[in-house]
Amino acid sequence: MAIRNSNNYKIAIVKESVLGQQVTNLSTATFFNDKMEWSNAPITVERAKKENSLYKAATRNKITGNLATGTISGDLTNTHEILLQGHFDGTATPYAYPAHLTTQASYNIYQLYMDSTGAVVTYDVLLGCTLNPLSITGESNGIVQYSCGFEAATYLQEQLVATITNHTGTASGVPFLFGDVTSQVTFGQTPSKLNSFSMEFSKSIVDNAIRFQNSMTKTNDYYTQVGGTLSYVALWDGTNKAADQRELYDEVAKSNVITLINATKTWAFTLGGILTSASRPDADRGIYLGNYTFDLTSVSIAVS
Repeated sequence: MAIRNSNNYKIAIVKESVLGQQVTNLSTATFFNDKMEWSNAPITVERAKKENSLYKAATRNKITGNLATGTISGDLTNTHEILLQGHFDGTATPYAYPAHLTTQASYNIYQLYMDSTGAVVTYDVLLGCTLNPLSITGESNGIVQYSCGFEAATYLQEQLVATITNHTGTASGVPFLFGDVTSQVTFGQTPSKLNSFSMEFSKSIVDNAIRFQNSMTKTNDYYTQVGGTLSYVALWDGTNKAADQRELYDEVAKSNVITLINATKTWAFTLGGILTSASRPDADRGIYLGNYTFDLTSVSIAVS
């Protein structure tokens, strides 16, 4: 019996040329030392049949579709740009949702298990992965974090390492630190007053009747709506923030710019949104803090 160290693996993400087809040469893959969790989640229905027993029949449920779901998460670095490319279905900066809704880009996501020397000995791979939603968060005195969900058409588990090549790549990239974050919003907020932020980008996917047409695996990853939310906490002052409550549900979208900076790259998020929450500061705190949430109406992420 082989007991595996559950913490001894690395992740590789590589773009597919054909939906659900394994890419066995990982020379173009991006490697991460991040956390990955996934599970098989088959789609089932109950059969319209008599039980012929006091007990429910074991064959009552029938699998009608194959689907695996999971999440990867960790410190956000400049090499995680592949997540922007995957979620926004393009490789050109600035990243934004397309003007015309299209099929999502798909990827192989590998979980490469290693021995005590760091050599890959076996792997799992999720095929036909689409990246949605994507969340990025930051907090004072911390490292900016990310979490990205994915859905896969199918998977291969406990595969021999001899079936893939160029799997020795290592994770690289410089983390984005919250201390280097700058911000600008239409409320007169200055860059030095941001305490934390959270942004989520998401797509509304068509229902399974369209995704699984004439197939046991998903073949049409179309989406019908895009958007997300932006939330942040900032120091509140009576001069610039007194009118916050009047901004709630203003029909004119507000512009917010949050810029992540490290020694290698700059990611500038320009996010338009409708203010849906502007919590009044807690009077029992030592210094007033304001909490703000926006429903996003536009997204542009410039990487330079």
